[in-house]
Amino acid sequence: MLIGEVKIPLALFLIFLADCACGQRLNVRYRTATDSTERLHYLVFVDNSRCRLIFPARNHGDAMVSSGGEYELKYSIHNDTITFDVGNAPSDHKTIRRLKKSGFVVIGKGRIFDTVSGYTYVDSRLVNDRHDIYAVDGEVFRTRRSKVDAYGILRRSYRINLRLRKRIKKMNVEEYQVNFLRGKTAFEKYGLDGMNGVIEIEEKK
Repeated sequence: MLIGEVKIPLALFLIFLADCACGQRLNVRYRTATDSTERLHYLVFVDNSRCRLIFPARNHGDAMVSSGGEYELKYSIHNDTITFDVGNAPSDHKTIRRLKKSGFVVIGKGRIFDTVSGYTYVDSRLVNDRHDIYAVDGEVFRTRRSKVDAYGILRRSYRINLRLRKRIKKMNVEEYQVNFLRGKTAFEKYGLDGMNGVIEIEEKK
């Protein structure tokens, strides 16, 4: 009799753990890889039906470029697919239009994937915002940025990674080309390292 009493709460506990491990996390900032057409933004699931879409303010030096913005969206889950109701959010906003048509699924710890647009959103705490990423013939190098200023802007230090410096010195620069990879392409090729873009240095074909 005692064994039966223990099995029931343990089974419920295991179901609860499985549910927590597979679903999107609440009050976590999810972000996607950005490019020239996709402005930095965050999705924050507040509870089981509400989600906040946050556009942080952008600055360039001391000048304000954008005041940012925040919208409350509704969402629902059907057959493990997350869909959004944008409500009164401006329909002419590119990101909001995309979210309206999206269908997200959880693909792993801290990641959700839109099967319609192909964008992957990850827990922003997993993203390294302190380094610029270089890739020389596929080998990844990280160059540390100096600091974040009072406006939240990352200031580059331009101090090249020592290993990268040695690698470049051995190269015949005329035989190499530089590419700037951003957005989904950078993420698909370099994973989390590609969230803020990658500077590729590759030998010419």
